[in-house]
Amino acid sequence: DLAITKTVEPPEVVGPGMPLTYTLTISNGGPSPVQTVTVTDALPAGLTDVGAPGYCNLSALPALTCTLSGGLAVGVTADVLITANAPITPGVITNTAGVTATVTDPDLLNNTAFVTVTVAEQSDLEIVKTIQPDMVVSGALVTYTLHITNIGPSAAQAVTVTDAIVGVAGVGSPIGWSCSQAGGVFTCTTISLTVGAAPSIVFTATAPASGGVITNSVVITGAAPLDPDLLNNTYVLTTPVRLPPTITVPFEDYVTAEDAATVITFTVGDPDTPFASLNLAAEVEDTTLIQSVTFGGADANRTVTVTPAADLYGASRITLTVTDDVGLSDSDTFTLTVTPVNDAPWFTSTPVEDATVGEVYTYSITTDDVDVGDVLTISAPTLPASWLTLHDNGDRTALLSGAPAEADLGDHLVELLVRDSGGLTGTQTFTITVERGTYYIYLPLVTRNYAVAPDLVVDSIVAARDGVTVTIINQGPGTVEGLAENEFWVDVYFDPSAAPAYNQTWPFLCDHGLVWGVAASALPLDPGETLVLTVGDAYYRTDKSDVSWPLAAGTEVWAQVDAANEDTDYGAVLENHEIVGTPYNNVTQMPGSVAAAKFDRLPRKP
Repeated sequence: DLAITKTVEPPEVVGPGMPLTYTLTISNGGPSPVQTVTVTDALPAGLTDVGAPGYCNLSALPALTCTLSGGLAVGVTADVLITANAPITPGVITNTAGVTATVTDPDLLNNTAFVTVTVAEQSDLEIVKTIQPDMVVSGALVTYTLHITNIGPSAAQAVTVTDAIVGVAGVGSPIGWSCSQAGGVFTCTTISLTVGAAPSIVFTATAPASGGVITNSVVITGAAPLDPDLLNNTYVLTTPVRLPPTITVPFEDYVTAEDAATVITFTVGDPDTPFASLNLAAEVEDTTLIQSVTFGGADANRTVTVTPAADLYGASRITLTVTDDVGLSDSDTFTLTVTPVNDAPWFTSTPVEDATVGEVYTYSITTDDVDVGDVLTISAPTLPASWLTLHDNGDRTALLSGAPAEADLGDHLVELLVRDSGGLTGTQTFTITVERGTYYIYLPLVTRNYAVAPDLVVDSIVAARDGVTVTIINQGPGTVEGLAENEFWVDVYFDPSAAPAYNQTWPFLCDHGLVWGVAASALPLDPGETLVLTVGDAYYRTDKSDVSWPLAAGTEVWAQVDAANEDTDYGAVLENHEIVGTPYNNVTQMPGSVAAAKFDRLPRKP
């Protein structure tokens, strides 16, 4: 018992020249299988581009014959798909098909089937709406674009677009079509739309300041012909409106004292972002005055701790900014004024605590104060008046000097006081011990304070902005022999805090200095012979030197020959003055200062 059914897609109406698909389903109700099945289909006139399986004969169209040579078992079905384009002329077309076999069929009523479809003009109108920017912020202007397409296959007549938008603060006039507007609803029309993309309709709207959701619904319709798909005629666009975060600093001006941090409270808020996702940042106008800005607090109540740099005062604008998880931000600015606080002055020099009977004692006193404008006065509340005097130079330095006599042997308490303009003081207390000098009376080594030994002194210092030259002379009657144990150091000091003394290399007294290590290869150094040392020569020690060229104008320059030795109390070379006990003469200060003096040869020391 063979049976046939037929369906068509689209099932009811198709546009002129549009695709059609006929599906013929053949089944065998039994009770016996059939070996050969023949399907005939009388296709409607006007179909074009007919397609069918390979076992179908297309040579006699519109009559179509398909032979299923493999037969059909009981309970089995087979489909034959026939494709074609609908006729160009509108109307109703009918397709009738039948199935036969070489065996007896007990029921011929189910051996034929037909289907009808109406060929009519169609225009499938489609509308899509987009918004820019993608993220809408409260109070911002947004742009809507209506993208309209006539998918066809026919032109559409009397097309109307109706757009209704709610939740906005205002709507601009649409452009692109002939439109009328009433509040948040506008209607746009055109006489006809050909197949393909149509001109877009564009309009603007203002997002509400209070946030919320904007809902925009648009519908497109045509008076004729039929629209086969109404699902794409409506488009609803729902857009949430983001609110930026807020930040509020209660006051515009804050005051704190010098060296004192201040804590300022402020509030933040954001209805769209969790508090934990809000980021805070600070922009400081005067980064020299403000040392650090640290945030604290939680949720809506926050704090900012502002710490001024030490010993500075003034005013700076500070802007605090809160940013949410999508980059929206808000800022508030305040001014922090740091008021000055008077700081106490202090002594920067190290006391000289040894004095010798009959010799001049000097202590070059230096002081400092972070308050740059303060005038410092140096005095001595406690002083052995019999032999010491204090002279205040008026430039934050002073000189304590005097020559003790035999009667001054022993310890003398000295108390120095430095006072600033605001009355704050600093003190320095120390003890000067006066002793007799050492005299050698053994002959023939010493005669009238004279010994046959070398005597190294700094003969001259020549310092320019880009280099230093030191000349060493042996002014003693003995030779510095070319032995390893006679290798000695030469130090140059730039702006030392005090006059260099023995075993005080330049790092003890200043920030920058030069070092030469005079090796045995430079020796012997005979009486009256000189040794000239320059930066970068064979004896210059880069690893022990620290200098920034060019030297600043006004730099004071000192030099010391045989400056230090870890194994002796006289340096590497035992010199004449160290044997007979005359004053230490290995240190020399360059006259004047860098770029401010004429560098003449120094007078040779006795």
